[in-house]
Formats: sequence, structure tokens, C-alpha cells
Amino acid sequence: MKKRNVFLTAAIAAGLMMSALAMSVSAAQITEEDAKAIALENAGVKDEDVAYIYAKPDKEDRQIVFDVKFNTKANEEYEYEILADTGKILEIDYEREFFSNTTGNAGKETTLEQAQETALSHAGTTADKVTFVKRETDYDDGRLVYELEFYTDAYQKYEYDIDAKNGQIIAWSYEAADASLR
Repeated sequence: MKKRNVFLTAAIAAGLMMSALAMSVSAAQITEEDAKAIALENAGVKDEDVAYIYAKPDKEDRQIVFDVKFNTKANEEYEYEILADTGKILEIDYEREFFSNTTGNAGKETTLEQAQETALSHAGTTADKVTFVKRETDYDDGRLVYELEFYTDAYQKYEYDIDAKNGQIIAWSYEAADASLR
């Protein structure tokens, strides 16, 4: 009888600990509104500059994520994938729908090296901390662009399309390290 009571007491204690752990895990998850706020803050976009925004939960690599998409009044499109249990940004895609034909550098075309520096600066890293896997020119909607792709030493992937005429970032994307490393 004593063994039975000890076992029952231990089982109840284990059950209480598991339910407390489950509550703390679910309490740590972000909401759709939190996901929207994280995306807007990361993009540096204010609420009043947003034309449209939505967030929906999804499952990616056996993890719950929020897919957040929004457009700005300046015709920029952002897409985010945010981990629900921590709020960590796993992916970002950006595209400028309509971009300026003005030259940003007094009529001189941007060189590939300048485009690389623009991309590295935007990513917050330096050339010695990345490995470029793609550096080429291409035409996009009749416009010459530099297409760049690189990985950081922390296994983060970045891709950029930069206008060769004025050095503007037309599109860019970010992916956190492989899911097994997240």
C-alpha cells in the first residue's frame, strides 16, 4: 500500500510539473499581433505607412510560425516568417513594386563592387564574414541589375537584386540558418 501511495504521489507530481511546463511554453508563444509588430519593427515601417497587413499561423519544419505579409503605401512588399514560440525571424522577403528611375550617384552607374558593398551594409556584415555564391548581372523588366547571393559565417543566407543604374535595392531576402541549427 505504501509503495502504491508513493507511486501515485510521484505520478501526480510529475503530472503537475508537466502541466506547469506546458503552460509556460504556451504562455511564451507570440500572438498574431505580436508577429505583425515584430515584422514592422524589423522593417522600420510605421503603422501609418502600411497599406495592408495580415498574419496567419502556419507549420514549417515541425514548428509553428507566423507568416506575416504587408505592403507599404510606397509600394514595397514584405513577407516574414516568424517563429511562434520565440518571435525569432526565420525569413524575410522584400520587393519594391515600383522603383525610381532617378540616379542615386550623380549619373554614374553602380559597379558590381559598389552593389556588393550596398548589400553587405544592408545585411549588417562585411566581406570577410561572408561567402559569395552568386555575383552576376541580369536584365529584370528591361533594367540591368546585379544579382548577389551570399552566406554569413553563421549560415544565414542573403540574396539581393540591385539596380545597376542607381544602386537601389530592388529586392532582397534573408533566411536564418538551416532549421536544424535554429
